[in-house]
Amino acid sequence: DDECSNLIREFGGLKFLVDQLQNSNQSIVLESLVAITKLAENDSNKSELCQLNVIPLLLPMLQNIQNENICQQAAWAISLVLEDESCHNQFNQLGGIRVLLQLLQIRNAALQLRIYMAFSSLITNDVIGPIIKQIGILDSFVKMLASKSANLQKYAVTAIFRFTQKKDLIDAIAICSPFQSLVDLIQSSVTAIQIAALKALNNFAEDFSHYSNVIATDCIPNLIQLVISADHEIKVQSLQLLASLTTYDQNIAKNCSSLIAKLLQIISLQNSALRYALQLLFNIASNVSFDDGGCTTMLVPILDSQDDECKKFTLKLLNLLSSNKINRDVIRACGGIPKMLNLLALNHPEIKENCALILCSMSDDEQNRNIICEERGFYPLMELMKYEKLNIKERASWAISNFLLETSIHAFFRENGGIECTLKNLLAAGKETLQSYAMKCILILVQQVENRAFIKSFRGVEVLRVLQNSPHRTLQAAAQRTLSILLS
Repeated sequence: DDECSNLIREFGGLKFLVDQLQNSNQSIVLESLVAITKLAENDSNKSELCQLNVIPLLLPMLQNIQNENICQQAAWAISLVLEDESCHNQFNQLGGIRVLLQLLQIRNAALQLRIYMAFSSLITNDVIGPIIKQIGILDSFVKMLASKSANLQKYAVTAIFRFTQKKDLIDAIAICSPFQSLVDLIQSSVTAIQIAALKALNNFAEDFSHYSNVIATDCIPNLIQLVISADHEIKVQSLQLLASLTTYDQNIAKNCSSLIAKLLQIISLQNSALRYALQLLFNIASNVSFDDGGCTTMLVPILDSQDDECKKFTLKLLNLLSSNKINRDVIRACGGIPKMLNLLALNHPEIKENCALILCSMSDDEQNRNIICEERGFYPLMELMKYEKLNIKERASWAISNFLLETSIHAFFRENGGIECTLKNLLAAGKETLQSYAMKCILILVQQVENRAFIKSFRGVEVLRVLQNSPHRTLQAAAQRTLSILLS
């Protein structure tokens, strides 16, 4: 009971028990070990025991193989205490690794379980992890995955998960081929085993060098079933793994299309599964026909989320959906335009770029343009004509050409550097699409006498004469036409 455990710690009970480990009466030592073991299941107690310097007292007891009860109880206690990383270095400096290896030679299942528990905790240490990699017990962890003992499976899969968290260790455990055994364990009746197996598989899947090994297990049907019917924690981990797997493989994404209705249901709940549901839905929607206005209605409010990853995948989905005019109208009706204009100011490239792409797509509609202007969004779109990524520059230039159809905006455009920026884009040799959109802007602007002096002042005549020699006939003709108006 945590409450009793906390009371024992607060009133000095742990110190008393640690002191008793030096008692000459072996029965008292054993009873103290039993009590320490029970109390060490509490995380706060683990930390306290480390501070009380329990490791140097437990290590000699591990080597007391003449007294089997004390040896086993000390192994159990130390395996729990080692879950607190603060005592790892001390344990290693005192020769603890050597002691554990010696004890593995003793054919005692209960003792070996505790030793493997200890190794499992030590993997997280940057110094000890590579040592464990070298001493040849990784294959033992993989073999334990197939054990009939749920306890052995639990500590083995936890150890393998911890190995997959470190780039320098994941390759070593992959050599032992744990993949199919891990997939088998996602059907375990023990939730902790399922979660650890799913987390380990996801770490392998996110490492492209091991991605194909996960795919080869044919785990997709099992994962789909877990998303449909498993408890929430398992559902979240299954979604994360499917999201990772469908990122690289179009066929897997298509095979997951049966989950669309379930994913929309999860998205509507906006719980901790949201991020992975959005990512998976985006991966599916990128590969199958998907055009749902109802989904758009659900997505727009997520733009207010505090989670940048949720916002990123929401925007990616909206970017796909915004190719349809009905969905663009839904985005406007749900208040999406002001939300995206606010997100343009974030220092997050993917969020910024997807906002830009959607807003540019929406600029073909006069109602949308009016809202963008009312929300002071025209200037941010102008600034995107200077963006470092070519596709953003192109879409922004196309969007600006739509805005320039309204002559009332010309004064703001020319007074805020718009003409100068457009002329620079005209000179972007080899970037015909960008040049074409920039030319469209200039051709619209030159129709108004007020704009011609500005175009000339930024050497517009010289720029247009350069484009008269463009290898692209469309640009040649447009440059000639614009130049004739400018000089008339």
